[in-house]
Parts: sequence; structure tokens; C-alpha cells
Amino acid sequence: MWKRVPNTKEITRRIENFRISGGDTLDLSNLYMIEIPAEVKDFKSLVSLDVNYNQLESLHLVDSEALTLIKTIRERVEMWAT
Repeated sequence: MWKRVPNTKEITRRIENFRISGGDTLDLSNLYMIEIPAEVKDFKSLVSLDVNYNQLESLHLVDSEALTLIKTIRERVEMWAT
């Protein structure tokens, strides 16, 4: 199967915008990534990471502890919103 080349310029732009904005949602969808960029694991404010429509071969940089923390934060925010 033919694979598209990761769009590194757009990946870098979105990560830099996230870093500057200090938001909690990072959209890395539709970028043909084969892995999650290493710097993502260092974003303390990250609550939601969209990696849909990529070519990810693994999620090795997203450890289970980080996923649990993100899930807990999301559940608390949803609880407060209701």
C-alpha cells in the first residue's frame, strides 16, 4: 500500500501554535504522521490530542500514566460542565 509522506512543516506549525497559545487541545489530524512527535509528551496543559487520519505505527511516546491523567482531567471537566 502506498503511504503519504508526513507533513513535517504543518506538524511543526501546529505544535508551535499550541505551545504559544497554551491551549489544551492539539489537532495533529490528517498529517500522515507515522509517530507522535516527541515534544507532545512534555505539554502539561494537553487534555485532548487528535491524531485521526494518520499512519501511526505505535503510540510509544504516550505512556499509560499520561493517558490516565488526560482521561481523568477530561472526566472532571465534563462533570463540572453538567
